[in-house]
Amino acid sequence: ITSITKGEAQAQKAYARAGDIANEVFSQIRTVASYNGERHEATRYDLFLARAERAGVNKGIALGFSVGLMLFSFYAMYG
Repeated sequence: ITSITKGEAQAQKAYARAGDIANEVFSQIRTVASYNGERHEATRYDLFLARAERAGVNKGIALGFSVGLMLFSFYAMYG
């Protein structure tokens, strides 16, 4: 359970940071465009989205393992 909640917290942090980057870029779009920083900002955004995806996958693996273990124990007791 701890790894599931930790994974959810990491994913939420990464999504929040990606949203912060998007908000920052959109509020300063003229400055970003004048310095040709679109590619750099897109790379920063993609980095945090990749972190969120990785945390979500890890959470899914932990959740799947937990549910599988629970169902196996039910089957082992009653099967």
